Amino acid sequence: MSTSMTKVRLYHLAQEWALPAQSMLEALHEAGRRLKSHFAEVDPEDVPLYHEIMTHAGLFDLPEPEPEPEPQVVEVPAALPAEPAPTAAPVEEPRAAGEPAAAAPVAAATTPPPAAPQAAPAHA
Repeated sequence: MSTSMTKVRLYHLAQEWALPAQSMLEALHEAGRRLKSHFAEVDPEDVPLYHEIMTHAGLFDLPEPEPEPEPQVVEVPAALPAEPAPTAAPVEEPRAAGEPAAAAPVAAATTPPPAAPQAAPAHA
């Protein structure tokens, strides 16, 4: 009576060992193991041999990807009174070619108010 063990897919080993499946396939081909794809099933008793092949191929020496930096928390000082935003000068609208330029806006005339009527000099 033989005990049947469940076979393991190569891509599961790649995930478990944090290795690229394509690199594993290439290392196995160089070691004489011809697996067609990362979906190939391998016998569980061959897993230690495959691990040894990966070790000799230097796949476990690959640099680990750098972890992404954690966002930094920046303390913001208490709110300062807001300064009024400067107002921008009006922007002149673009005009079509040949169209005369618009006259610049004229400030309201500041003429002094009329003088009060003067009393006529008395003739003596």
